[in-house]
Amino acid sequence: WAGIYLAEKLCWHSRWINPGLTGTAAIGLIALFVNLKTNGKNKLARFSLMCGILLSALAWGTWYWQGIDSLCTNALETEPFELTCRVLSDPQQGSISYQSLVETSLPTGKHCRLRLYWPKQDELPAYGAEVRIIGSYKPLTDHQETLYQQGVVGTVAVKTVRQTHFPNDILGRVASFRQTNQQLLTADDNASGLLLAGVLLGDSSRLNTTWTGETYRITGLAHLIAVSGSHLAVIASLVGWILQRLGLSSRSEVVLLVLFIVLYVVLTAMQPSALRSAGMMAIIQGSRLIGRRAHAPSALSVTACLMIIVQPPTAFSLGFWLSVFAVFGLAVFLPLIKAWVIALPQLARHSKTQAKTKANPVVNKATKKLARLVKRQITEPLALSLTAQASTIPLTAPAFACVSLVALPANLVVTPLIVLILSLGMPALVIGWLLPPVLKPALLVLHAIANLSCWLAESMARLPWASIPIDADQIVCLLVAGCIAALIYRLWPKPSRSAWLVLLKASLCALLLLITAFLRPTPPEIIMLDIGQGDAIVIRDSSNCVLIDTGPSVLDLRRALSRNQVNHLDAVIISHLDSDHCGGLRALNGTVLPDTIYFADGLKTALPEAMAITNASTLIGMSSVQGLKAGDVLVVSRHLQLTVLLPRYPALTGGNDDSLVLCLDYDADNDGFPEASVLLTGDAETEILMEIINLYPNRHFDVLKVAHHGSRKSVNDTVLQAWACRLALISVGSGNHFGHPTNDALAILSDAGVDVLRTDLSGDIRLRFSASGITISYSNTDPFWSF
Repeated sequence: WAGIYLAEKLCWHSRWINPGLTGTAAIGLIALFVNLKTNGKNKLARFSLMCGILLSALAWGTWYWQGIDSLCTNALETEPFELTCRVLSDPQQGSISYQSLVETSLPTGKHCRLRLYWPKQDELPAYGAEVRIIGSYKPLTDHQETLYQQGVVGTVAVKTVRQTHFPNDILGRVASFRQTNQQLLTADDNASGLLLAGVLLGDSSRLNTTWTGETYRITGLAHLIAVSGSHLAVIASLVGWILQRLGLSSRSEVVLLVLFIVLYVVLTAMQPSALRSAGMMAIIQGSRLIGRRAHAPSALSVTACLMIIVQPPTAFSLGFWLSVFAVFGLAVFLPLIKAWVIALPQLARHSKTQAKTKANPVVNKATKKLARLVKRQITEPLALSLTAQASTIPLTAPAFACVSLVALPANLVVTPLIVLILSLGMPALVIGWLLPPVLKPALLVLHAIANLSCWLAESMARLPWASIPIDADQIVCLLVAGCIAALIYRLWPKPSRSAWLVLLKASLCALLLLITAFLRPTPPEIIMLDIGQGDAIVIRDSSNCVLIDTGPSVLDLRRALSRNQVNHLDAVIISHLDSDHCGGLRALNGTVLPDTIYFADGLKTALPEAMAITNASTLIGMSSVQGLKAGDVLVVSRHLQLTVLLPRYPALTGGNDDSLVLCLDYDADNDGFPEASVLLTGDAETEILMEIINLYPNRHFDVLKVAHHGSRKSVNDTVLQAWACRLALISVGSGNHFGHPTNDALAILSDAGVDVLRTDLSGDIRLRFSASGITISYSNTDPFWSF
């Protein structure tokens, strides 16, 4: 994986053939040859084997990605063209349109992967379908490395879909069966149907964009809504039980079991995690046939290496690595953790209780029976969930920007329901295909179980401190986790009362330090968060905190809240309903729940079905969703106060012109005359802001939050002269396709003598207030200044 990763970085950033490719391959082959000659009997040979594998992987990866590079530059024409391709994924909702991963054959005969952006239409081509489209090709830009890591050579904006059909082959027939059942399961478009589609058919694309999908992620249940090794284990157990009842030979049993597993993997869109699990099962079952021991870590290593060699983009699949880490943790650490979990009740019992139990044979027998029941029903599932969660935290924490504190109990109560859905659902779909009348009552039962699962997950997410936001680097997490895992495996102590006491004390100390860090008071300050192309601003003083807007991304907001130690919110204010100002609202679910959420007065009545308003209602209840209008005052603390300047009339559309415009005043001595003022404009541009000059002619603002990310109409000379601003803040995403901030806006600010700070250049921008002035600091650079 390291070789493939380094090769991808080399090709993406240099974009030319690596001149050291031949030499790298030669060194790798020489190292492998040295190992073969010495039979790996000394440390030098083992070290040479490691180096040989790494260098060979680097050479192979460089050759593969260079081939992708050549296709990127010479794939297709830029003018509209006709193309026939095979859909490889379920349509996923993007920021602009739905998109799918497809494979096509070029006129040169070479195969390549493309990302199609579909036009707005009622029905989108499903996984496994063959489509003929007319569209325009675009090569990848410098900001599309994620697509490059999937082996995609370019994007196509589809103009017209000429033809869609399922080919008459195995993939086409299975995909057709899958689409029919998708439509049955999701006919009502409710959460239970989307959950069933994810669990049974591997289609979690729609569920991931819903509130329920976010709930499963923050409660540590994301692995249950995407096909993984646990799903295949349930299917394999079910099929194996049926085959055993048929009295088949061992060879026939193994062949049929592998065949059914392959069909299930195809049915669930051949996800990397499912392919990994299927490969492991095939190797283990093959080992049985040839009389070799079924060694899980070896089967895992062989399967993972083969998948990465055959398809290098697999190295960048989160689902694949979650599956690998979980299986590795279970194979290596489960016996150790299970021993401790099983020993815990025994260590807690008093010696006198043990003596009484031994003296009474009846009590002793009942106690043993109860102990076996507890071990089977509680301790073993507890050890299993604990091991799987601990093994995958180095991946899930950076990927989901949070660490779930309720993952263990959530898995214990929800996992059995998912197993039940799999055990009943797959036979129901197959039998319903043969006998359609049977399917309707079966679906009622499945929807009831799925609804219960969703309710339990949402209940867990509503618990205080269900999860904590975190901002962590993936590589750092992996390195730290690897060191900790090696240390634990080397020094793992036997279960004892003294060891449990040491572990308990260490945990309490860590918890105390964490609470101390979270509850540390802060001075009056305002922070413009770096959350990409959007707005998110934190205002706080001591333990009081208000968030204005949430930015577009759930993950970016969580990371920003984490790195600024925001662990409590008194209120959230949404300036208007554009997604770049309220799209991240779901990030607060289960992490930092606010007491109140404010919108512009009138929106709650005019647009009750708007996504932001329904998300706010789901988050804290409709009674806690309030409206703000001009003249309203929110007291943040003794020294900080927010005053609403606009809009004066009830908002009806939630667009830029309806933006809440607020003034933040800092009053150090509470004499009613603020020492500093900040104007927060949302996306209200100059035509709207001119009203403030007329309504509040004597107001001056030391700091201006530039409207609409520095658009062409965000500022003008009149407002800058009237307000006498000294500093302008611009929240903007790096390399955004809008061209924000515009040269016109920057020129106007420069000519007015206003200093400018931008989040794309400076990161989080912090303004800290005091009686002597404002101190400014920013995260991407060390210097700070004040005025």
